[in-house]
This record gives sequence, C-alpha cells and structure tokens, in this order.
Amino acid sequence: MPVPVLSAQDLDEKFYSLIEQVKPDLFLEVGAYNAGTSDHVKKLVPECRTVAFEGNPDNHRKFNGTHKQNIEYLNLAVSNYAGKISIGGGTGAKNHSILDRVNKGSGRSFLVNVETLDNMFGEEYTNIVMWIDAEGAGYEVLLGAKSLLEKTRFLKIEVEMKQFWKDQVLDQEIIEFLENLGFTYSYRDQEYPQQYNIIFTKGEI
Repeated sequence: MPVPVLSAQDLDEKFYSLIEQVKPDLFLEVGAYNAGTSDHVKKLVPECRTVAFEGNPDNHRKFNGTHKQNIEYLNLAVSNYAGKISIGGGTGAKNHSILDRVNKGSGRSFLVNVETLDNMFGEEYTNIVMWIDAEGAGYEVLLGAKSLLEKTRFLKIEVEMKQFWKDQVLDQEIIEFLENLGFTYSYRDQEYPQQYNIIFTKGEI
C-alpha cells in the first residue's frame, strides 16, 4: 500500500507524537544546525538523554549555549569511521556535508572531528530514536550505527532521489537497508523536488 505523502509540518508533528508515545531513553540528532529538534524532544521527554551533532564550527559557535533545554550540543561530524574529515560544499550555513556537492557552492570548508554513533553510545540504551539530516551522507551515518539501530524504535532521515552530493547513496538503497534491519517505511513528506524525509518505525508503536 502506498505511503501517503504528508506536508513537512505534518511529518514533524507525527514525529513528535511518536516521541511522546515511545518516550526514548536516548535521542540523537545528526546534522542539528541550531538543535531546535533536540530542544523540543527534551521538553517532551525530560528524562531522555538528548545529543545533537553539528559539524560546522561556525554554526556551533553561533548556537552553543542558546538552548532552552539541557541538551548535549557537540561540534562533531558523524559517519561510518572515526578520525578527521573535511566538510564543505554547501551553498549556505545549513547544508555543509562530509560529501562534495555535485554543483559545488561557495561556502567555507572545515577540517573537523568525525565519529560513529556506535563508538559513542553503549549498551545502556535500549529505546533509541534518531533524526538524521546529514546532507547526502545519511547512509554513512547508518553504517556507523548498526548496533544502535538494533535498539532504535523509529527514526527520521532525509533522502534524495538523485545525487545532489558526489557518491551519495540514494533513497531506494537506504529504504532497502533499513527494511532489511526490520524497519517499516511508515510516513514521508515531499520537502523539495527529488528530496524528502521518511519516518521508519520498528515493532508495535
């Protein structure tokens, strides 16, 4: 049965309603920009450990210390390996990536630390939710989180139908990857032409 296409606002409202229902013990926001999503999740579930990752150091300096809730806001890129990586290629502050953009923008590039989610979080968390907006690198984030995905109840991820970023993995391969891990393609929006967000759920919610 086709998944209905929601507005971006309705998809976000669905996400937050699921947060209230599931009450995660760990929430991870990858590609956080100002970490507004993490702020909102922490307000809904104060006992949840809430960690936001923003790779762009300019953004991190701008928003660090501005959050209304007690979240962890880290200047760190996320991928499927640990080390150093150059981020850039964006056309603005919100869309820097660990991948090079097909039509490269004029934004600055930065050498930053990169980590995997599996390296950072252990077995103490059993009820996890993720929000991944990694500018074309969502698949790499997932590859570095295979252990955590076993304990993830649902996640939202931005995907593309064509390559905005060089060598990026497109939507159908990401859908297949997550479905093979037991997730269900449950809800989606249509953010921009050939770019959209999906909520994947697992089990009874």
